[in-house]
Amino acid sequence: MPICVHCSTPTQALYVSYGPQHLICTKCKACGAFADPYVEHEAIIVVIDLILVKPRAYRHLLFNRKDVFAQDDTRKKVKESPATTERKAWLLLARHFLALLLVDAYLRWFYLCRDHNTSLQESMSGDLSTRLLVLWSYFNILWSTCTTMLTLHTVVLLWATVYHRAVRWIAQRQTDSSRSKIDQNELQRFKMHLIPNALLLSSLTPTFLLCLLLLWQPLSHSSEDQKQPGEWQWNEASIDWAIRSLVSGLSAGVGLGVVLPLQRTKVGALMATTILMIGWYLQFVVSQKLGMPFHSGVGVLQSDEGQIAAKLYCLAN
Repeated sequence: MPICVHCSTPTQALYVSYGPQHLICTKCKACGAFADPYVEHEAIIVVIDLILVKPRAYRHLLFNRKDVFAQDDTRKKVKESPATTERKAWLLLARHFLALLLVDAYLRWFYLCRDHNTSLQESMSGDLSTRLLVLWSYFNILWSTCTTMLTLHTVVLLWATVYHRAVRWIAQRQTDSSRSKIDQNELQRFKMHLIPNALLLSSLTPTFLLCLLLLWQPLSHSSEDQKQPGEWQWNEASIDWAIRSLVSGLSAGVGLGVVLPLQRTKVGALMATTILMIGWYLQFVVSQKLGMPFHSGVGVLQSDEGQIAAKLYCLAN
């Protein structure tokens, strides 16, 4: 059942169709606003709101996306069983995970290995063995990035599932007078694949900003670009750290909070923060064991951690 993107209240329908190109959004009975105004907007509006970390964009993509296109789906195929729907959801999740993994691994590989090699262009224009070595360095970083991402997703998924079962156990033992404190609809619409989906959606904002940073920053720093006395410059490593820590943390907190029970209470916000902190800590431990630096921006080679990682994953000079 679709929900209102503003207050998460279940609604029977998101819109009323009076023709192929005439849709009217239904209003939520709880808050009085349109249940899902994204029905009338283009996909780019949803992407922009997702980058701006708006919870309603997360609710639209996680809960209402199938209902928005339900009119076309119900006419073209037979109603699927819950097991089939769940399996397709996990397959689609794997595709999204792979796409984001390839982009994140490339960003790390580009900044980590382009200055460590004598010349990336000369390496790629060399013989076949040299090209294979360059590709091998990328696949090494790809494997390490995959390991750290799987660590975060697995830990968050396990703890979120434990939290959901604990809330459901408490709700079953509450009296009728106090049961209204826990929204039963939140417990019923919880699905395990929503947790990694929320984390992947939250990763789009930092990935987008890192890609912009890659296009904005020059490939090399000449002597004229060096910092002059009394001149202020951006600390490139700090920018990357801010994107991967602050922006990513804010996005992940909003995305996970939309999915978890008690999302509008202090308990829900505290549990979402705690679960993410545990996942990030274990991800940091795994990345340290693998020798991967936490940040991967232009200034990654300015740190000792980046120099060690470059010698471990990149081609030798």
